[in-house]
Amino acid sequence: MTHTELSRRTFLKAASALVGVSIVAACAPPAAPGAQPAAGVETAASSTELSFWTFVDQHVSYYESRVARWNEQNPDRQITLAPSNQPYQEMHDKLLISLQSGTGAPDIVDIEIAKWGPFLRGDVQLYELTDVMLKYQDQIMPQRAYLYSREGKIYGAPTHLGVGLMYYNDELMQQAGVNVDEINAWDSFIAAGKQFKEALPDIAFNVQESTDMHTYSLLAHMNGGSLMTEEGQPNLYTPENVEALQFCQDLILQHGISQIAPGGFLHAAEAFDAWNKGKIASIFMPQWYMIRFPDNMPDLQGKIKVRNIPLMKADGYSGAMGGGTGTAITKQIGEDKIQLAIDFIEFAKLTKEANVAIYREFGFDPFRYDAYEDPALNETSEFFSGEAPMQQVKNVYKNLAPHYVGDKYPEVAQELRTVVCFEAFEKGSNPDQILKDAQAKIEAM
Repeated sequence: MTHTELSRRTFLKAASALVGVSIVAACAPPAAPGAQPAAGVETAASSTELSFWTFVDQHVSYYESRVARWNEQNPDRQITLAPSNQPYQEMHDKLLISLQSGTGAPDIVDIEIAKWGPFLRGDVQLYELTDVMLKYQDQIMPQRAYLYSREGKIYGAPTHLGVGLMYYNDELMQQAGVNVDEINAWDSFIAAGKQFKEALPDIAFNVQESTDMHTYSLLAHMNGGSLMTEEGQPNLYTPENVEALQFCQDLILQHGISQIAPGGFLHAAEAFDAWNKGKIASIFMPQWYMIRFPDNMPDLQGKIKVRNIPLMKADGYSGAMGGGTGTAITKQIGEDKIQLAIDFIEFAKLTKEANVAIYREFGFDPFRYDAYEDPALNETSEFFSGEAPMQQVKNVYKNLAPHYVGDKYPEVAQELRTVVCFEAFEKGSNPDQILKDAQAKIEAM
């Protein structure tokens, strides 16, 4: 679906079937809990306090900067932010208990995509953001606009796209005589991998996750598969998903050019260490993994090249997405603060200026089309080989695979992380049987 095809009718039709619910890996590691006023913002009698919970310290910093900007532009509607950064699981558990009990919830909260399901069951304790989201329906990419929704009502504002990308250690590639710009299809990727292994047999050409879902789910979506149906039902056992899982397994067991990520997933300390020491040459992961390099693998500065993932099908999707966090307003907010909170989320998340800031301050790929025309998205990066990595997102953002979720998305994600990828990659079990069993298990829950 292109952005020109998105209308109010199709926007709501898509939203009506879905429940928004990636994992903590989609955001930077959380720091210790804490609460303090926004930096540089004076607390005044005329200022309205908005409490905010999140599980990522960078999110606190971003909202503090947005509050400062808001207060500059709105002298008569000053905001004092009271943030609390808590561990991922603890925050979501505490939020669910608070909403169920009717007390203790914040005004505004970040809910990670794999945790959304329970918050949209029964009597939803979050305020609608449908009207404010529809104001931007011509610019917000539809694959993100309706994620955090139920029955036509949108409850969460997205944070990023999370487009899947290839990350190459070009220094290693050149040592092996591989030109990454000649890898334009999976056949050439496999051929490059075999050439690489002959030249540098002690270095992993590629690694995949066996205890997380991102490397597999990106290719499944690009292959035309989906973890959930458009109606929000578990959808693991499909020919497209089986084919993608078989392909990922073949890269490891048949072609011998891919390995299990050190530690099992690409956010393990062992994986960061291996990357940093030049023991890994390539991965495919969502765009938000890009910020992990300067934070966790500083020795790779100037060595990493970002490219698009090869197509799974010649006439298929150009890219797919992974991860996500939706920002919501709880129904425990004071009535006198509801409109202010809605207006602030619009200001901080939905405008073009906000989307450019999401890239500049978060390092994430924006979800508005027009943000990619801003000079900031064309800037080169010394870390990423002096190139403009966000142009790789721009190459594919108009042909992204849809990302459907639903009530049982958390269970689907957990099954992929703990069973499906481990069985396929570590044990070499049959992909068809793995996904058939996984589908039956989740349907029986």
